[in-house]
Amino acid sequence: MMRKIALIAVILLAASCHSATMAPTSGAYGAPPPAPAAGASNGPALATEIAAAAAASAPILPDPSITPGDALDVTTADICQPGYARKVRNVPQSVKDQAYREYGITSHKAGSYEVDHLVSLELGGSNSIKNLWPETYHGAWNAHIKDALENKLHDLVCDGQLSLAAAQHAIATNWIAAYQQYVSQAPTITGHEFGDQVPGNTPDADAESEPTPNATAPAGGQLQLVNLTSPAARGSTATLTVRTAPGAQCSISVQYATGASHAAGLNPEAAGQDGTCTWSWKVSEETDAGTWSVTVTAGGASQTYPFVVQ
Repeated sequence: MMRKIALIAVILLAASCHSATMAPTSGAYGAPPPAPAAGASNGPALATEIAAAAAASAPILPDPSITPGDALDVTTADICQPGYARKVRNVPQSVKDQAYREYGITSHKAGSYEVDHLVSLELGGSNSIKNLWPETYHGAWNAHIKDALENKLHDLVCDGQLSLAAAQHAIATNWIAAYQQYVSQAPTITGHEFGDQVPGNTPDADAESEPTPNATAPAGGQLQLVNLTSPAARGSTATLTVRTAPGAQCSISVQYATGASHAAGLNPEAAGQDGTCTWSWKVSEETDAGTWSVTVTAGGASQTYPFVVQ
């Protein structure tokens, strides 16, 4: 009898260990990605930033108990078709409102968040509430930075360098760690993450970018977008800050349906010692709602960013 009990105990223990190491059948995203590159670490500074963002109800990383991620039953061939993400995007405002409520966000200023797909549409993500969360536009690790990761993973998958399952797993597990592994240790924007959103005439503050084929870094250097007020309400003040070489001459052009903006505050300026150039301008009450563009030229580089007016 004792031998039978001992045998049952061994079988149960083995089953428990096996269960603990198996990926879940629902919401699973294949094998985990390779180990991060040498030196990759979230670090205490990132931990402090995440804690500060959480205190301000601006989640940098989603709560896995609320947003575990969810993917459609699609193939690499499906998601690598041009325009795929645009075709499958379908998140009604009621679902976006639900995403805010689930994170305790009862009110927010325009331009504060994007209701983002954790597993992006371009990586086969679904429009399920399990895959949506209010991602902040503020701070170093913001929605624009995640867009850069989404496009990088999409490129790797479509180039055959990474499996779709591994890409989904990486971004669903910890998108910041995935960014540090596949893109850069520090968050940097080159404009590729904005994809084909520019120019347009349909405002969607919660839209993700789609990958732009053959996109390249701007000639002559790189511009880092530090902050852009987008979406911006008509009658409000918008601000854009970029980082370039210290002392570089910076210029800006804001383009609406009627042409270039002549608002005060859009004059050329020289980057400070920290390499930043900042402009603030009034968005007229008469400006048409839509997705317009802001072009910044600095240090031999020129980059265009989408600018949403509501």
